[in-house]
Amino acid sequence: MKADCKCDGKGCAQCELKLKLRAKGPAMVYSSELKSTDPEVKPAFDKIPIVKLIKGQELELLGNRRAQRRQGACQVVPGLVYYKYKPEIEITGKCDSCGACVKACPVKVFEEKGTKLTINQDNLFKCHLCNACVEACPKDAVQMNSDKTKFIFSLESWDSSTARRL
Repeated sequence: MKADCKCDGKGCAQCELKLKLRAKGPAMVYSSELKSTDPEVKPAFDKIPIVKLIKGQELELLGNRRAQRRQGACQVVPGLVYYKYKPEIEITGKCDSCGACVKACPVKVFEEKGTKLTINQDNLFKCHLCNACVEACPKDAVQMNSDKTKFIFSLESWDSSTARRL
């Protein structure tokens, strides 16, 4: 415990654990990239995606964990809950259906129907606003925005918990 440590509560390797992560886009950042001051401490799973960075984005994460006494039972995280803004995608009249944005989209939001570019409505909510389609389109035919008043709320249970319980 920090209060009982030889450092007199100032913080040292015996009573604190520091985590660091630095990454530059374009890249997918994984849990394996978290570095700890204690080489024995590592993520339980290496390939958990943390964030996808696009060109020009950078991430710097610093974490500090102090040893402490807990009262009662250990708490378990039963799942993952997150939200994102609803994507708004517009295809302008400039599109000649070259297929660049179809190939660039990692979640297959676009389809080519003949010579016409369309949005696959079944995959629209999978869009994570990465702008890969906008960057790939040579004629600026795809415009990407998000509706800040509408959310896509996702809930994933890791055990037998119901959505209502989570």
